[in-house]
Amino acid sequence: MKTSVNGFFILIAFLLGSLGTVAKNTPPVPNPNGRNQGGLPLPPGVPIDENLPFLLIIAILFGIYIVYNQFLKQRTQY
Repeated sequence: MKTSVNGFFILIAFLLGSLGTVAKNTPPVPNPNGRNQGGLPLPPGVPIDENLPFLLIIAILFGIYIVYNQFLKQRTQY
């Protein structure tokens, strides 16, 4: 049962994480000179913080999981 619950959460995380890539529009055509009007290089095509809230939630849940497992291991040693 525990394996199927973990698999369920992994499946949901994968589906929600890839949902944004399916719904995106195509990026605009880049400038042939490779620079914008101010002479600075163009920014990257995708934002770097696209899935940041999702990654933070996963990191917090993973940290809780690790702390809880360590707590259980210490309890069973004595």
